Amino acid sequence: MLVVPIGGPILLLTFLWILAGFRKSALDTKQPDHTNKSSPDFRAFGISLANILMDPDDCWRDVCMLRTYKAPGPVANCEMAFARAAIIKNAVKRLQPIPIATEMLGGVDAFVEVTFANDTPETLKYYKNERLSVIAPGAIRYYEQNVFPLEQLADVFAHRLSIPACLPRI
Repeated sequence: MLVVPIGGPILLLTFLWILAGFRKSALDTKQPDHTNKSSPDFRAFGISLANILMDPDDCWRDVCMLRTYKAPGPVANCEMAFARAAIIKNAVKRLQPIPIATEMLGGVDAFVEVTFANDTPETLKYYKNERLSVIAPGAIRYYEQNVFPLEQLADVFAHRLSIPACLPRI
């Protein structure tokens, strides 16, 4: 059985962080504040959230917990980040009012754009010479459309990394 450590703890932390920090920030903006004339930068919050939860070292530690996969390490690391980005975007959409979610999602997208601007020989080979800057948004969208509820995440992740034991389940 494949155990992917992406769901529970990360999702719970994401929900708690969004609810505690950003929900409070959103409520604070509704009340007049004569000391602070500027509103919170929710796009920056989205960038920070993506930066924290898509950290390459954390993604690599999670990927190393997988038993076997056929994809090269850099590809597995990218796929972990794509899955985490889908979790972030889902949490933001579910927990934030639309105007705040829109700004935060813009921040997440901006972070993804910068993070996946460079390719490695392994990623180019695996993705058939398609640039990561092109692959990333589509892969994140694929995870968003196929892994919620999160119980499906392990199957989708395994499929994208060509883990043989899990391929027939999709």
